[in-house]
Amino acid sequence: MLHWETYNRDQDQALHDYDRAMIETGIYEGRQVPVPGQPGQIEEYGWLEHSARRVSQPTRAFLRQVLLSQGFELK
Repeated sequence: MLHWETYNRDQDQALHDYDRAMIETGIYEGRQVPVPGQPGQIEEYGWLEHSARRVSQPTRAFLRQVLLSQGFELK
């Protein structure tokens, strides 16, 4: 599936509202994660921070070469 999307800076408030609504449901209660680079340190955070951390690291970088080898033209 291919999506042509762009980042909309005007959606920041909607994202924060969503995160707050999810926190209010209690879905994040007890979700604790290690603090990167600080052994033994644990912190709690919501969806926005989790998503930001998740996408900040490259994953599956090999897929670009696979797609190029299959004839997809990538910029």
